[in-house]
Amino acid sequence: MTPSGDAAHDGGSDQQTTKKRRSHKKSRAGCQSCKMRKVKCDEVKPICGSCTRFSLPCYFPFLPPEPTREHDNPFFRPKRGRPRRDWASLTNTSTRNTERRLSETATSSSASFEDPRALNVDDLELIYHFTRDDSLSLGNGEAWRDEVIRLGFEHNYVLHLVLALSALHLATLRPSQSTKYEELADSHSALGLRLVTDLLPNLNRDNCHALYFATSLVCFVTLGKRSTRGHLLIMADGWEVAWWNMFRGVRYVIETVGIENVLDAVKPLPVNVEEQREEQPGSRVVHWEEPISKIADLISQTSHPDTKLYQKVLTDLSRCFCETYGTAESPTGSLNGRFEVVIGWLYRMEDDFAARLKERQPISLIILAHFAVLFHSLEYVWCLKGWASHILASIRDTLDADYVFWLDWPAEAVENAEKIRQQIIYPPLV
Repeated sequence: MTPSGDAAHDGGSDQQTTKKRRSHKKSRAGCQSCKMRKVKCDEVKPICGSCTRFSLPCYFPFLPPEPTREHDNPFFRPKRGRPRRDWASLTNTSTRNTERRLSETATSSSASFEDPRALNVDDLELIYHFTRDDSLSLGNGEAWRDEVIRLGFEHNYVLHLVLALSALHLATLRPSQSTKYEELADSHSALGLRLVTDLLPNLNRDNCHALYFATSLVCFVTLGKRSTRGHLLIMADGWEVAWWNMFRGVRYVIETVGIENVLDAVKPLPVNVEEQREEQPGSRVVHWEEPISKIADLISQTSHPDTKLYQKVLTDLSRCFCETYGTAESPTGSLNGRFEVVIGWLYRMEDDFAARLKERQPISLIILAHFAVLFHSLEYVWCLKGWASHILASIRDTLDADYVFWLDWPAEAVENAEKIRQQIIYPPLV
C-alpha cells in the first residue's frame, strides 16, 4: 500500500477548509433615520445621501470618542520585567501634546477668521437673490418677502429655510454651478428642518407665526429639490417624506392656535399665486368626469374594508377638479390651478389614506395618479415643475400590472397640458 490515498484525502480536506472572514470594525456613526430603515448610511454630514435622496429628516447621534488603548498601538511593545513609569516624563509629554494641539487649533482658527470683518458672501448672495427675484415671492410681492426676512432675523430657522429656497432657485438658473448651490441648500435646509422639528412640540402663541412660515417653507424647499424615482410626493421608499410631515405641521399649527392668531401676528404664506398665474381662457378643456366616475365604480364593485374611506377621498378630489376645470357643460378653460384648491386636497387628506399609500394599495395609488393631473396645474411655480410626470412614473413602477391601464388618462392629460404650457411660453415662430 502507498500513502497516496491518505495524502489525497488530506489535501481534499485542506481545500474544503472554510476561510475565516476578515475582521472589520462596524460603524455606529450612521444617522438615526437610516438605522430605523435598516439601510447603510454614508455618514455624510449634515445630511446623509440616503436622507437627501428621499427627503427625510437626518439626525446624527453624538458618540463620544473611544479611548485609545496602548496595546492597540502597533508600535507599542511591552518590555520584560516589572513595569515602571517615569511620571514626570509622561506628564511633560502629555502637556506638550496638548499644547501642540491647542496651538494648531489656534493657528487654523486665526487663518479662518483672519479678518474679523469678513462676511459670508454665499449667504449674502442668497439673501440678495431672495429679495430681488419675483419667482421667490410666491405671489405676494415685496410685502411678504420683507416680512419673512424680518422673521428670519428673529428666528434663525426661518432664515435657514429662506436661504435654502433661494439656493435651490439659483441652482436651476445656473446649471454650471448647481452643485455648489445644491450643497448650500442641503446645509441650510438640514439645519432649518432640525430646528423646526424640535420646536413644533413647544408651539405657542409667541412662535406660532414663525413656525407657520417655517413649516410652509419646508414644503417648498423639499419640493424644489430633485425628485428621485419611487417618490410618491408624500411617500418615498415606504416612508413618509419630510415635507409631508411638515405640511401636517402647518395643519397642526392652524388647528392648535387658530388661523386668526397666525393672521394677527403676520400675513400668512400666500396660498394663491395670482401674480404668476396667467389664465388662458378657452385654451384647455379637461374631460375629467368620466375617468373619476370609473374610479367610483371600481371602488363600489370592490369588497374592500376601506370603501368608505376611498369614496370620501374621491368625492373631495372631484370637488377640486370641478373648481379647477369646471364641468363638460361649463368648462373654465383654465390651464393653471389655484393653490388653495389643489393643495387643499392634501391638507384634508386623512392619515388612513396616507397609510394606504404607504402600503401601496392599488386604489389609493390610482386616486393619487389622478391627483397628479391637478398637481400639474400648479407647475407655473418653479419648484413644482416636473413633479406630476414624476409622480405618474413612480406609480407606474409600483402599481400591479393588472391596474396599470388606469394611468392612461392621467398620463395623457398631463402630457397635453404640458404641450399647451410650452406653446404659451415658447410660441411657434411664424
